[in-house]
Amino acid sequence: MSGGVSIRRISFRFGIAVLLTAVILVAVFIRSIQQPAAQLSFSELPFHSDESTESGPPLLPLYIRSLESQRVSISGYISPRSVYSNHGITKFILVPDTMSMVPNYTEFLIVHLTGDATTSFTVKPITVTGRFRILEPPFRVGDLSTHFQIDADQVGIVGEPSVAGELPKSCF
Repeated sequence: MSGGVSIRRISFRFGIAVLLTAVILVAVFIRSIQQPAAQLSFSELPFHSDESTESGPPLLPLYIRSLESQRVSISGYISPRSVYSNHGITKFILVPDTMSMVPNYTEFLIVHLTGDATTSFTVKPITVTGRFRILEPPFRVGDLSTHFQIDADQVGIVGEPSVAGELPKSCF
């Protein structure tokens, strides 16, 4: 008889654990949906922090480190050198201005569109929104490198509402 009570207690505790886990997962999911994106600009990112310390990665400001895995929005331009087609783009380099599209840009970050989202090339400024990541070691393109990536779930033309998924085909 005590064996039956023991099994019931274990089943009850297991059920409570599963229920609590489900509640926590739902709370995290709701928080991630409702969490507003921090507005970020290229001028806030320390692109020239390549000096490594004895412990490894470069010293990045605490404010930038605190953005790791947080939702951010940043505006810029798709570098034409980073894409090989005009449509169906899932990963590209975002630069701060049209002058940065020349071959030797030094300020850029990687944008990776999450899920099934794609975008089309545009010469208009865009805003991307997603999770900010600090890359250690940095992403390298030839002699250039960046420590920053955004795993974006929204992209849109500046001044127009951001949407998940594809930019309008008329954005050229």
